Amino acid sequence: MGERRGCTRITNVMSDFSRWIEDIELHDPPLNGGNFRWFRGVNHRSAARLARFLYFMKWEETFRNIKQRTLPRVVFDHSPIILECGHWEKKKSSFKFENWWLKVEEFNNLVRGW
Repeated sequence: MGERRGCTRITNVMSDFSRWIEDIELHDPPLNGGNFRWFRGVNHRSAARLARFLYFMKWEETFRNIKQRTLPRVVFDHSPIILECGHWEKKKSSFKFENWWLKVEEFNNLVRGW
């Protein structure tokens, strides 16, 4: 997917920023709902994907099916995006709660003290 259409000016700062994203290994999840988020001109001759969510790959250890989705443009020349995560992995908890604890007065006093 291209980042721009009808926009040919790429500055050094833009190139530096792209390299920085690669250097620190940020991940750009797939974008559903269109390739571009910003439009200008008759018939949207100019278009670009200006905004996005970026994350470190370690995040995928907890969250799965991470995607960006473009929402409909309502007023402005930008389409909003939303980050969607399919589900997250539950880690085993060492804490267990026993209902019978509620019958122990000392336990109830301890909880009230919190």
